[in-house]
Amino acid sequence: MTEQRKTARRALLTGAVAGLTGTALASGTATAAAATTAAGTPDWFDVKAHGAVGDGSADDTAAVQRALDAAAAAGGGTVYFPVGKYLVKPAAGAPALAVKADGIRLAGAGAKASMLVKGGDGILLRMSGTGAAYSTGATHRRYCSVENLGFNGNGRTGLLLELYYNNNSYFRDVFMTSNKDMCIDAVEFGAPASTTWSSRTAPAPPTAPPSPTSGYATPPRPRRARGATARTTSTRSTSSAAAWRPSAPAHCGSAREP
Repeated sequence: MTEQRKTARRALLTGAVAGLTGTALASGTATAAAATTAAGTPDWFDVKAHGAVGDGSADDTAAVQRALDAAAAAGGGTVYFPVGKYLVKPAAGAPALAVKADGIRLAGAGAKASMLVKGGDGILLRMSGTGAAYSTGATHRRYCSVENLGFNGNGRTGLLLELYYNNNSYFRDVFMTSNKDMCIDAVEFGAPASTTWSSRTAPAPPTAPPSPTSGYATPPRPRRARGATARTTSTRSTSSAAAWRPSAPAHCGSAREP
């Protein structure tokens, strides 16, 4: 190949790379614009932009909570967890993390790629309202969701997810593992009025799982031993399948009074 052809080929490749870079920049600009509400308030909160490390050893509790609080202050939005393991530590009598407003979505890069890891005994994430409101749901936590995110109990006790007084929430592609306690606990969990399930009005738990024809929408999953791995896909808070409760607190997804 002559020197002239080599020069021309280098120029062509340089132009192609520049074109791709321009496309990426334009795409990034469009993505940033899409992550802004009409009022100009950002609704995308990356936990690493708030100081989280995600290496599984640094304490990311305060940084992740800052991202959650920023979403709450903005009136809602997506709190995003890039690939990583985020160590969070419950405090005495308080959860490691708390969703404090409606309309907040926690999203990861994948149920096993982005993982919240419990650094002590206690509740990992509280997504609960402020009190009972069975008929109206006025004091419930509403319109929140968790997607493509993992919860690792790390051999500790306490809940992975507390859902007291909560409705119109959505959970999809969530991976839970290694917890030495119930994974999820809920009360007044569902849409207000007659469709709401609550442990206050639910019948006594059967000694065995009900059959598909016993009045429940779908048969429940078999009970698991403590610390078992559990995965939930596309679970909505209005599901009547939640009305079945195990007789022992060893199953992810059981419900009882707070």
